[in-house]
Amino acid sequence: MLPAKDARDAKGKLLRTRQSVLAVEVMVTTSPDWWAKATPEMEANWVRQSCRQLALQYGKENIAHLQIHYDETTPHITG
Repeated sequence: MLPAKDARDAKGKLLRTRQSVLAVEVMVTTSPDWWAKATPEMEANWVRQSCRQLALQYGKENIAHLQIHYDETTPHITG
């Protein structure tokens, strides 16, 4: 959750400054060749592993949205 603009910790330090990162947009994909050969089980495993890795990297509580897109040549996850 994003701290309020003037929120401070117990020692009075600002929790959000002008330099604070408020959002990071990600796209996760793999090669078109892999998708052409992937079985439904491989695809499902790729989605699970990708989501797990993002949760480990950024913290599950910090992920606002993830969506898989099949509407382009190469499927991908955005968040």
